[in-house]
Amino acid sequence: MNILISVQNLNMGGPSRFVLRLAKELGKENNIFIYDFYPYLNEINIDSAEYKNIHFLSVKNNWTDHINWKINSIIQKINGKSRYWERVMKNHFDKCLLKYNIQIVLSTVKNIDYIVGPIARKRNIPFIVRLNSDYGINNNYSREDKSTQEIVNNLNGIIYTADFHFKNLKKRIKFSGDVKETKIMNGIESPSKNYHKPKKFPSSIEEDCIVFGMVARGIKEKGWEVTINAFQKLSEKYESEKLYLILVGGSDYVENIRLKNINKYIHFVGKTNDSMNWINQFDVCLLPTYFKNESTPNSLIEYLTCGKPVISTNYVEIPNMMEFDNKIAGRLINLKNGKPISNDLFLEMEYYLKNKTKIIDHGRLAKSASKKFNIKVCSQLYLDFFLKFN
Repeated sequence: MNILISVQNLNMGGPSRFVLRLAKELGKENNIFIYDFYPYLNEINIDSAEYKNIHFLSVKNNWTDHINWKINSIIQKINGKSRYWERVMKNHFDKCLLKYNIQIVLSTVKNIDYIVGPIARKRNIPFIVRLNSDYGINNNYSREDKSTQEIVNNLNGIIYTADFHFKNLKKRIKFSGDVKETKIMNGIESPSKNYHKPKKFPSSIEEDCIVFGMVARGIKEKGWEVTINAFQKLSEKYESEKLYLILVGGSDYVENIRLKNINKYIHFVGKTNDSMNWINQFDVCLLPTYFKNESTPNSLIEYLTCGKPVISTNYVEIPNMMEFDNKIAGRLINLKNGKPISNDLFLEMEYYLKNKTKIIDHGRLAKSASKKFNIKVCSQLYLDFFLKFN
């Protein structure tokens, strides 16, 4: 099957990493194309042998780009706004659908969904959306409902990961009876047995130290400051313990926090494509997220896959992700007025210091809970869903 997945860009975020994992797995027996609408923001090495089975498409061309941007700039100066560049992308995308005989279009970002839908519909190609957090599905975004309704009107199918979000969306948006829908959890590869310490791993951290760690997008709502404040209190109270906090992720916001950090036991290591190797060095993983449109955090899946206990928020799909056999692979803190409290996180981190055997017990539970995120199962479910339209 010729399957095209449209993305806004290929950065290092969780959604991009999942799309690439899915594409690699589907590409073993299908022709997979990833259409990147904004390749200028690409942070992934698409020429890597890792992606040899994926065909990357985009409008990017050094010679024509210069001309098109010039035309767009001139029109913008005359009219105050210009959609010329958008028309260029639409035209190129349309040509790619025909050139590569695309049979299914899977779109992954709302900013692109509204562009892709009408073109796929015009070509009579099944148009499927993977429901993402950019739909504002955890809030009353009535001002955006019109654009969302337009996307849904072009839909043939929708894939979602969180019941909570999908139910909220269906309360606001009218779905026609012929739109097929399914829930598929994100997938991840089976963990490597050859984990290694990342090059940036602090030499001061020894084997007998207890390492707390967080991997997250560099936005405030993932709980960066909550985490730092909780660890600060923990390290002050337990000075005799060898405690460390490693923070993986980057942005201007995170850099600003890093510059203010005075705790020598807190290490900021920036963005990485090596998150699993970092996670494998942690004893306890943290994600006190209160991101308003959170669904199934990629880093949480990685934590569980590495067999690490997790302290996270009792929020949307997170408890279900951490559950196995009616037990939770870690600890959950409640949001208060929509936000986590650093003292609550401190108490759960302290719990593991006082009950170190629970780190091992909850790690085993994490490994079991991670089985629901197998990429082979995930990709097969995607393929089974695609086949319903052909």
